[in-house]
Amino acid sequence: MKLPKTQISSEVIAYKAKYQWPYDALRYADMPDSARRYVVSENAKLFSDHDRAQRVKESLRKITLAKKFLWVWKFLPWVEMVAITGSVASLNASPDHDIDLWIIVSPRRIWLTRFYDWLVFSLLGKRRNRHASNVTDKFCINFYKTSDNFALHQSLAFAVQAVDSIILFQRHDTFWELVKANRWIAKYFPAWHKEMSDYAALLEKSIENKKPSLPFLDAIEYLLGVIQYIKRTGKFTLPGKKEIFVNEFFTWNSIRNE
Repeated sequence: MKLPKTQISSEVIAYKAKYQWPYDALRYADMPDSARRYVVSENAKLFSDHDRAQRVKESLRKITLAKKFLWVWKFLPWVEMVAITGSVASLNASPDHDIDLWIIVSPRRIWLTRFYDWLVFSLLGKRRNRHASNVTDKFCINFYKTSDNFALHQSLAFAVQAVDSIILFQRHDTFWELVKANRWIAKYFPAWHKEMSDYAALLEKSIENKKPSLPFLDAIEYLLGVIQYIKRTGKFTLPGKKEIFVNEFFTWNSIRNE
């Protein structure tokens, strides 16, 4: 297909089409010359207009549901941001889909937060089990990131996850710090990144948010990290702090290579 002069990435259009979803030029701040909102590749097999409308409606319902559980994270002072990703954030969810979430936390709080999330959502019956056949409206927290390193893997998959994400809750302008730290996203979403960067530039210079050191919680974090390390590697050894106090953890098996 012939791309408009705004140079919308053909890679992004093809990536969206893989999930039977069009490139939303209005959402990405990049209306094409033809003034059409949706841009698709010539050979794309997309959902019908009716099905697409139903998926948008279903996605909005799931977003509303997720908002009802924000109290889970607002209770934790080290949670910096909670965002919806995946099919719900893309407004492409069907009723049987789960709700993917991305959590940004303070340094040395990934494993503590992950354990807390596992415990709370298990008790509430809202945690997605990877082996379950029914995951409807279950929460799948598949990406944790710390606020001392906002740099994302420079791939199309991560760019789409970041741009499509719907922020439910944030402290300290976390999302805007994320935008500033990932200028490479402009390669795939030039208009969107420019608009977001222009807004971020209007904000006051962020003040480094140094929380008091809490050795007791750090010790719990390390212990939980060791358990995760053994589970992940199968090695019954005591790892060093660098292997435990990581700045990200995600469960997407193939996203690095997409």
